[in-house]
Amino acid sequence: VKQNLGLPVIRIERLDGVTPGKAVGSPQLTAALKLIGEMKRRSTGPKEHIVRVEILNEYALQTRFADGVDVTFGMDGLDEQLARYARIRREAQARSWQIATLNLLVEDNIPVTFKNVAAATHCTRRN
Repeated sequence: VKQNLGLPVIRIERLDGVTPGKAVGSPQLTAALKLIGEMKRRSTGPKEHIVRVEILNEYALQTRFADGVDVTFGMDGLDEQLARYARIRREAQARSWQIATLNLLVEDNIPVTFKNVAAATHCTRRN
């Protein structure tokens, strides 16, 4: 069906106890669905559309956005992680930086890499 082509893909390695018509008892799948719903509700444009969520393990969701940004979210504290995501996204946009990867599992000193920012700055040495 054409209207389903734009839906995000959720990839999970193993899913037990799947019965048609009954809720799936996977907290990881529930977290992935909540993340997709929250991002759809909070999204500021098509770049923030989730195209894929990979459930890596019992505590991490690897998320790919339409603009190629890869963000790792944790299962718990999703609202706080989404607030940090939005803040980092706004800051990067204000500086014309393109995020490549972002790991929101870490609360302090969040690891982030950029696509278009030089790794080192040029220093002029005076003699």
